[in-house]
Amino acid sequence: EEEEEEEEEEEEQEPEQAAPEPEPEVAVFEEEELGPINFNPEWQAIEHQVYVELCALRANPSGYSAKVEQLKQYYHEETQSFIVPGGVILSAQEGWAAYQECIDELRKTAPLPPLQYSRAATLAAMAGLTDQNKETPPRELLESYGVFSEELGSSVAQSLCFNQLLGQSIVLHLIIDDSYESRGNRRNLLSEEYQIVGISFNSITCNVVFASNYIPKSRLPEMPSPTVPDVFDYSLELNNTAFRQMTPDEVAHVVNNDVHKSAPAATADSQVIEVEFDGKPLQLTLLSPINETVEAADNNMILMLSHSAGHLTASLTSLQEDNVVINKGCLIQSKDGIAVVYACFPGPGAYKLSISADLVGEGVYTQVFDYKINATCGKQEAKEFPATFLQSHGVYVYSPKLGTIPYSQDEFCQFVVHANSPTAGIAVLSGEELMYLQEQKELPNVWAGKVKLSLGPCKISSNLQGTHYEVLGLTVLQ
Repeated sequence: EEEEEEEEEEEEQEPEQAAPEPEPEVAVFEEEELGPINFNPEWQAIEHQVYVELCALRANPSGYSAKVEQLKQYYHEETQSFIVPGGVILSAQEGWAAYQECIDELRKTAPLPPLQYSRAATLAAMAGLTDQNKETPPRELLESYGVFSEELGSSVAQSLCFNQLLGQSIVLHLIIDDSYESRGNRRNLLSEEYQIVGISFNSITCNVVFASNYIPKSRLPEMPSPTVPDVFDYSLELNNTAFRQMTPDEVAHVVNNDVHKSAPAATADSQVIEVEFDGKPLQLTLLSPINETVEAADNNMILMLSHSAGHLTASLTSLQEDNVVINKGCLIQSKDGIAVVYACFPGPGAYKLSISADLVGEGVYTQVFDYKINATCGKQEAKEFPATFLQSHGVYVYSPKLGTIPYSQDEFCQFVVHANSPTAGIAVLSGEELMYLQEQKELPNVWAGKVKLSLGPCKISSNLQGTHYEVLGLTVLQ
């Protein structure tokens, strides 16, 4: 009986259950480890554009090929570049072949899974651009904001784009991958290996980081996420909201009324300066005024001279304040052997306007002579004429002429620029808008357009094979 009772007691005992495995702890991000993170709203807007463009590409690669194909109408064989008025410009070092190859590949590619936008990967991409001198590998940067799965394995890739300022042009640049034989950027964008992406834009550089089996840390800094539309548009988007074309008559009026064309002819009274440097002769003839001693009743003055030099520069010095050089007080442009100097005097007093020449076009300037100017004007703030590279880049600006441009919310500012070949394009950068002026078929090497400007700095840039060179800085004031 006792044995039976023991058996019954054993039957009533419930079997012991194994203890549940603890859930893996999520790593916590400590801001103190890396310092505070600064977000730029304008750059974030470009980052979001890039992400939406990536989503459109992967959702329908065949449809995206139509966008690439639309570029062909803007292709310039002689400069191997694409110039889209008010929009994107891309280089084509391989010619159209790389673009056609991209179109063919996209047409054969099936839709791909979307890439998840990752705050952690975006922070890692930002760190990569902030600490460019350290050249920290992308995987190491990602480990600062998340952890990789050891069981599943992981992979990381990075794509960099330079000198493109619109989300559309950044993705086009990467997917075409012109001049890169491996087409590594294209492989990254079309790979099924990665699940997440992080995007950072900084000034002129876009850093795109891809990763798989990556778990972000908790307590990461908050940041807005991109809004992805339900339906994608695969037409080539031209950035025309801040750009309007000028009519041929409008362009001709600006060119024909340019100040250098009103330069008077030399007279017997015109002062002539003849010098020789290293066996190379130089002649300057003063046209307006005709002497180097000048009286200026106004704060602004235009001086003209003819010359036989390659390039000229000018600098303004105040003689009543311990010879302070007013670096931003003058601008010089030269075309057809006529140099035009725009001088702005911040107040009354004695000034020296020095003219220097580069006789052989090698960037070595030698001072030739000085205008001696006595200004009787009132006081004003010095005009912003930043250092320029107009002549060395073969650029002459017909309009606008002032270093400062008055801001108008309702009006477009006319830009008319002459650019010698092989310049592939002339752009105006205002705020986050990069607008390419339109080449004028009626006037060789002239580019023009009406641009809606933002308050603050504005730049005119020339584009040579996809690389921007700032040739003139302007300031837009209220």
